Amino acid sequence: MPYDDYEVLLNTLEELSDIHDYQVAMNSDTESVPATLVDRLLKGDNPLKVWREHRNLTQQKIAQAADISIPFLCQLETGKRQPYLKTYQKLAKILQVSIDDLIQEEDK
Repeated sequence: MPYDDYEVLLNTLEELSDIHDYQVAMNSDTESVPATLVDRLLKGDNPLKVWREHRNLTQQKIAQAADISIPFLCQLETGKRQPYLKTYQKLAKILQVSIDDLIQEEDK
């Protein structure tokens, strides 16, 4: 096989692989998140606050649903306190994320 033909086949294979990956991603049940959310998390903003705001939920709604006080939620969002595992589980369920998504790097 001539080298030029080999390169054409290789490029075609790469394009087909890209198309396949795109189709898998589009049919995935995983949530897409905006770059601004990712940027805030990478910048070090509190994940609990970032996800709460992304979901357009008030502190009052989150606190009520998680059966915690608003002042305690404020302390969690400012990093002054850390919740127990059970509270992390409630918050993660309310925000539709994993517990890992709520833990800041320095907390891990």
